[in-house]
Amino acid sequence: MAGGQAAEAEGPVPAQHRVLVTGATGYVGANIVAALLADPQVAEVVAAGRDPAVGEALAEVLGRPGRLRFLRGRLPEDPWTPAEADTVVHCAGVRPGIGVDDTTILLVNQEGTRRLVERVSGSGVRRLVFVSAQSVYGWRRPPPWDEAIEPRPQTAYGLSKWVGEVLCQGLSPEVGVAVLRLARVYGCGVGHRLVWTRMPHRF
Repeated sequence: MAGGQAAEAEGPVPAQHRVLVTGATGYVGANIVAALLADPQVAEVVAAGRDPAVGEALAEVLGRPGRLRFLRGRLPEDPWTPAEADTVVHCAGVRPGIGVDDTTILLVNQEGTRRLVERVSGSGVRRLVFVSAQSVYGWRRPPPWDEAIEPRPQTAYGLSKWVGEVLCQGLSPEVGVAVLRLARVYGCGVGHRLVWTRMPHRF
C-alpha cells in the first residue's frame, strides 16, 4: 500500500524514462539492469561500468536488447555523466577484500560518489537511488536494525557508504533521493552467476 501511495504521489513514469545504472556489470547492478529492461515503461538503460568487454558479455547474456547501451567510466577519476537520463541508480563501488585497502575504499566509494553527485547536479536527473549497505550501522549493536537507528560505521567501507548517503541527500530538492541499505545479498543472478557460498547457510 505504501509503495502504491508513493507512486501515485509522484505521478506516472514518463514515457521516455531513461535510467543510468553505475556498477552495472557487478552482481547487484546486473540484476537491476535486467529488472529495468523487463519494465516496458523504461525506454533505455545505460549500463555504466569500467570494462567494455564485461559490458559486452552482459549484453550478450541479456539477449542484446536494443534498449541497452554501455557507458565506460571509472571512479573516482572518470565518473559517468548522466546525459539524457532522468534516473540514476548508483551501485558502483569497491568492497573489502584481498588487495583492497582502506584508502582505496574511501577513494572509490566516497570521493567517487562525490564526483558523481557533482555531475548529477544540474544535469536534469530527477531521481537518484544510492545503494548503501548495512555496514553503516556498525557491528557492536546487535540486529535487528532499522532506519531509525543512528549510523555508527566502524569500518572504512561502512564510513564510505554513510558519507555517500550524506552526499546524495545533499542534492537539490528537485532530485528525489532514495537510499537502500542492503544487507546480505545472495542467490542466482544474471547469467546464473551465484553469490551463494556466504549466505544463508553460514548462519
